[in-house]
Amino acid sequence: AGRPEWAVDIDRVHGWLAEQADRIEHREMHDRNRYWVSPDDADATATGMVEIVDPVENSTFCANCHRVRVTHEGHLKGCLNRNDDLRSMGEMTKPEIRETFRETVATRVPYYGEYMTRDDDGEWTFNEEYIEV
Repeated sequence: AGRPEWAVDIDRVHGWLAEQADRIEHREMHDRNRYWVSPDDADATATGMVEIVDPVENSTFCANCHRVRVTHEGHLKGCLNRNDDLRSMGEMTKPEIRETFRETVATRVPYYGEYMTRDDDGEWTFNEEYIEV
């Protein structure tokens, strides 16, 4: 995202995991796979599960995200990829927190696919509708 030099070809990672996996389970939520793996010399109780959370440039992930996070500073965060939608809970009462949570969910905008859209060259650009002037 912010560090292109850290980018990894995620399709290669999925391919490698598919080769290693004993079983692959497809999850409809976020349209992603779970890979069940175990060491060659282990019994069935040593099986582990790998699931790649890949929210970068993934409009399917964003469209199916229904989560709200709470930051370490006490803000409700409606999107992993944004910091402009934070809502401070500060000195709120429980009913106010409940209402702020509902507002966060109701005003959620998928980051990739709506907040960010592809231009004619296929590059991600900010949707002008969400840019404050």
